[in-house]
Formats: sequence, structure tokens, C-alpha cells
Amino acid sequence: GLLENPGYMTWNDANDANISNVLVANHTWSHKNVGVANDEVTKEITTADTQLRDHNLNNPKVFSYPYGLETSFAVKLLTDLGYKLAFTTQLGSTLCKQQRFNLPRIRIGNTNISAYGF
Repeated sequence: GLLENPGYMTWNDANDANISNVLVANHTWSHKNVGVANDEVTKEITTADTQLRDHNLNNPKVFSYPYGLETSFAVKLLTDLGYKLAFTTQLGSTLCKQQRFNLPRIRIGNTNISAYGF
């Protein structure tokens, strides 16, 4: 939702990152966690989903839960929308098919992307 705003990425930046093997994925439209009302979760996820698709950035369909919070409603919605994986902020390295909507990840935080070689 903030792309194209001053100080944020542009859609061209997102496409360039995608070309450089950086996955640009759904993280809700306005970075709200998925613990809000179901209609708001639906709007947040589907709006971002549509914008990513419209900019050819929604393949593969992967989701990152803002602040790591997951809910059963969000998992069902993501499944219905054809998402294949979703990441929390839970630390860990064990990955299995049964937890594909509850995968661990490393939270980057407010660090400039250049710190990671981009």
C-alpha cells in the first residue's frame, strides 16, 4: 500500500528486485496483522494480492504474516486464494509440508537492504 509514496519502493523497484531473485510477496496491503476483524483481513490480503498480480509479482504466491501473527481465518483465506506458503516470525529452521502456512523465518527489521548485498 505504500509503494510509490515518498521514501518507499516503487513498482519498478519491486520488479527490479524480483528480477534479481528477491521474492516480492504479500504482507497485507497496509501492514496490518491478521488478528483484526475477518472482513478487514480479507480486504488487506486481497488488495495486496490484486496489486501484486497486476504488477506480475504474485508468483509464486507466498505470504509473510505482519508481526508474525497467524490465524486460522488467514490460513483458510490464503489457501482459498491459492497461496502455497506463509511465514511467521517464529525462530527456527525445521520446515515440513504440514506447517507450510506456519513457517519460521528471520525478521529483518528496519535495516537498509544494502546491508544484505542489494
